[in-house]
Amino acid sequence: MHGRENYRRNSFAVCYIFYKNILLTAPLFLFGIFSGFSGTLIYHLLLYQGFNTVFTILPIIWFATMDFEYPKEHLLKNPELYKGGLFNIHFNFASFLRWIFFAFFKAIILIVISVYEFKLSPKSSNGKMAGYAELGDFVFACIVYVVNIKILVCSNGIGLGILLTIGLSILVYFASHCILSYLFTGWDHFGTMDQL
Repeated sequence: MHGRENYRRNSFAVCYIFYKNILLTAPLFLFGIFSGFSGTLIYHLLLYQGFNTVFTILPIIWFATMDFEYPKEHLLKNPELYKGGLFNIHFNFASFLRWIFFAFFKAIILIVISVYEFKLSPKSSNGKMAGYAELGDFVFACIVYVVNIKILVCSNGIGLGILLTIGLSILVYFASHCILSYLFTGWDHFGTMDQL
């Protein structure tokens, strides 16, 4: 019983970790196409460092330890449900490629929409357009929300634990972003603050 669920959850966790990290780094490469491969980092460095260690860690830990596809009694009465491990249903080359494909696909959609909107955005009241910092903040926020909601969508049972871990992860991201925005007012990640 425990082996079947551990195999299923760990298979999901491995694919998910590759998925979320590709979804995080692929926009950096794709943004290079629009910026002439200048090496510009569009994410705030402190937020970027917190992605795996703070903003996305709790939901996957909860999922990998507490998610059950079926009640334990149902698994004991139906031994055919254990065939998934024998035939590598949850972790095989095709399923792994599917996760990678969707990560790149979502990254492409996200960066194209963001850059397109960035190009069309109107000027603010002081006549300045949004910079790469704002574009990067939007992309990063979308990625944090998407990877956390992905856990919720893939959970077999939506209970208080998974909701709390996802809610806490998103809340910590939002609070961190607000604190950094307050501390670094006018800083655009690139050291090009306007001189008054």
